[in-house]
Amino acid sequence: MIFNVTDPKGRSVLLKKGTWEHKIQIEHMEVNIDVLERLAGNPYYILRDLTQLDQAHPTREEYVDLIPSPVETSLVIIRAIIDHATAPGEVVTAFISSKTKGLFTQGGIVYVRPESKG
Repeated sequence: MIFNVTDPKGRSVLLKKGTWEHKIQIEHMEVNIDVLERLAGNPYYILRDLTQLDQAHPTREEYVDLIPSPVETSLVIIRAIIDHATAPGEVVTAFISSKTKGLFTQGGIVYVRPESKG
């Protein structure tokens, strides 16, 4: 196991070593473990969108946030698919995108991070 954090809904989310080494690190090298752990514990949005996500897995949700681009002076979107079929939930994949294409709320917004007072 790489990490186990609690998301804003009080659910445990873990990243398995095999998922990191054989999926994310190979297919999405731009994703950093520390950034992914922060996303799982404190996303801006948690979306349930069965039209975009795998319809065969209705327990999957998409965690979304904005982060500074590691190579440019702009913001990018970090996205992770978390499957809550079992407890703890598991990171299925994660990736960084510069576009909002594919982000839909038709399945519902599960969570929105509250604005900080200050």
